[in-house]
Amino acid sequence: MKPPPHLPNEVSLPPISLMKSPPLTSLIKSLSRLTSLMKSLSSLTSLMKSLSSLTSLMKSVSRLTSLMNLSPLTSLMKSVSRLTSLMKSLARLTSLMKFPPLTSLMKSLSPPPPP
Repeated sequence: MKPPPHLPNEVSLPPISLMKSPPLTSLIKSLSRLTSLMKSLSSLTSLMKSLSSLTSLMKSVSRLTSLMNLSPLTSLMKSVSRLTSLMKSLARLTSLMKFPPLTSLMKSLSPPPPP
């Protein structure tokens, strides 16, 4: 029986003894290490992109912080705080004005209406 003819695109493997030869084994190990190194580089690139995004975020936070420290904004925030405090005091005063004993006292202290 005759062996089948080789097709033009067919790759013939080297004999097993050649595949176990030290130079080829060394080449395969080197290729494996190179593949591992490429994966590590890919991970490192991804990490660098994440660090870049983090740096950008930190710059934005820094800009926001510097805006918060602007004196006009700070004084506005203090004014709003004072206004809120004043509104609370006014609310307390209003509730006190509705207190019956105080209401009768205020009426007795007010001058009588003209005739």
